[in-house]
Amino acid sequence: MKKLKIFYTLFLLLFISIPKGNSVAQRTSSPAQRTPSRDMNMTFRVFGGVIIRGGDVRQKQKIIDAFNHLTNYIGNNNLKQCLRNAPFVEHQRFSANQIADMYENSKVTEITVKNLDKGVSGEAKVKINGEKITLDPTLIDTKSRERIASVIGHELAHNYRFRHKKHDTGNKFKKITVPEQVESCILDNKYNPCPDYEICWKNARELKKRKTSASPAITNFNQRLYMAWKANDNSNNIYFSRFDGSNWQNSRELSFKTSAAPALATYNGRLYMVWKVNDNSNNIYFSRFDGSNWQNSRELNSRTSASPSLAVNNNSLFMAWKANDSSNSIYVRRFNGKKWQDRMELETKTSKGPSITFYRNTAYLAFKANDSSNNIYIQKQY
Repeated sequence: MKKLKIFYTLFLLLFISIPKGNSVAQRTSSPAQRTPSRDMNMTFRVFGGVIIRGGDVRQKQKIIDAFNHLTNYIGNNNLKQCLRNAPFVEHQRFSANQIADMYENSKVTEITVKNLDKGVSGEAKVKINGEKITLDPTLIDTKSRERIASVIGHELAHNYRFRHKKHDTGNKFKKITVPEQVESCILDNKYNPCPDYEICWKNARELKKRKTSASPAITNFNQRLYMAWKANDNSNNIYFSRFDGSNWQNSRELSFKTSAAPALATYNGRLYMVWKVNDNSNNIYFSRFDGSNWQNSRELNSRTSASPSLAVNNNSLFMAWKANDSSNSIYVRRFNGKKWQDRMELETKTSKGPSITFYRNTAYLAFKANDSSNNIYIQKQY
């Protein structure tokens, strides 16, 4: 009878519970710490349906502590907030909120402790009625509950078919896959930033009630983002709008009309715009914005059959455009703040409007070839 009582006591010590309803997002309170008297490698069923297989009592307790940390982190919307501004690749066009919602509805049915291949800290297998997670005992013994929770979060991402198989360990983009970003958030409440010297793009966002029949122009002015575009109707008016960091303001219709895409640039504390006029003259006009009003448009006595381009360097504003005749030549003209200088014709030819910019105080032109090859060319200033 005495032996039976001892066995029963040990059995109760193993019955550590996670609350009923094993949704990962359900908030839980951490169970009291227990000091195991000896190792017990046996199946360990957690109250609520999660089974922990393998490992000793201390390892099982640590897994439960990690699981509770994970559920609290997700249940308090911390994961959603952390992922909101995180850059992603391999995200299958799911938003941060959608990814976080998947975790709120996750269900873990089984956690197994077993030795994994060298260098592997976690392994997930999908089961139709739930998820199975395998953890290496070395990870449990040597890492914190936050680290274990982050690995569980990483492996759950694989259950939703988020992968990083295209990006090996040495690839800089691996850190911004969904599993890696989730792991980083759970571990440090910080997402992995975009890799150096690379540009990460978020999902495209549609701007409601803004349509155009040509390419829009965008630039930064007075710590705000400004966009101008040609209307998508027969009016051919130019519209513009401002972004304050959170929202785009209502579109404003200007009195200027164009038959092609406008161009924008910030120069000497003003926002400048040039465009091809909407009549048979094909003249280029320009106007400037002081933060409140656009000035009356001025004709530049330059003609084009396509969209002009603007760029700023030092104390000058530069414009490049395609000729309005069969020569298809490219022209460049400089504005010093008071006067537009004489135009300069280049020997280069194009079938579309060129783009101009400056790099290390040197002008660069990009343009489409003037033949059926449709090749893109770059031309550099001496």
